Amino acid sequence: MDIQSSQTYRWMLDQGRIVGWDLDETESMQGVGAPRRKILLMWAMIALTAGLTPAQTAQLALGFGVTEEELRAVYEPERREHEMAELLGPPDLQKIDQRLDELD
Repeated sequence: MDIQSSQTYRWMLDQGRIVGWDLDETESMQGVGAPRRKILLMWAMIALTAGLTPAQTAQLALGFGVTEEELRAVYEPERREHEMAELLGPPDLQKIDQRLDELD
């Protein structure tokens, strides 16, 4: 999945602009500076792969000025679509091997 071309990431960029964020402005996150658009890319990646926790959903929704339900409506369908494609596609044997190694 190409996160940068995902609907979720594009929506996050649009919402950031709507609330007046300068997406190229550097923001410090845990002592590391990064442009806001890169931080949003990270959030989109988390949303589309692992999903957001209730606390993360609440924080992002507040920042974007939307409800938690609106935020979930943006990323959950795309996340489900990605998961189904992964489940129905050929298995990634290297990934399976890594997971088995982690269990030892």
